[in-house]
Amino acid sequence: MLADYPANGSVEPRCHIAITPIVRHQPYQWEDLAAETLTVLEFLTYYRPSPDIRRSRMRTCITLYPNTNLPPLDVIAKTDTGVVFAGPLSPKVGSGPGEYPLGSRVDPDFLGMEAVIAWRRVHDQAALEAEEADADAEYFAREEARLAKQREQDRNRRKRGS
Repeated sequence: MLADYPANGSVEPRCHIAITPIVRHQPYQWEDLAAETLTVLEFLTYYRPSPDIRRSRMRTCITLYPNTNLPPLDVIAKTDTGVVFAGPLSPKVGSGPGEYPLGSRVDPDFLGMEAVIAWRRVHDQAALEAEEADADAEYFAREEARLAKQREQDRNRRKRGS
């Protein structure tokens, strides 16, 4: 957690949570990380607006989360936020300087998944790309089926209306 903000009027308490690029396959202690430089992960996000187009954008892995009902997370140490991230932080949601996306809730099963994906891009690239291709194909097949159903419903509505 980089920063913590109390409730302010109609805004619930929030906190910034940053993801580092460190991935470990077994439990570890702070001493195991002592030689590593803690930084916030810069993550290349890919998206497909259509089956034939693939785009990407770089994002800093910091998200604002509601600071209520946080699940228990393993905390291995506390460090000075400025050592990890020197950029501006504020409780404002957005995409400008010092603004960050708002997460819905902290899910310990998925928190840090960007670091795992970044690791796999280097160490398990072929399998990751195959999984991404399968997921894209499945998504676009479902989307095409949804659109076909919608077109059929629209045709039926027009027939009933005429």
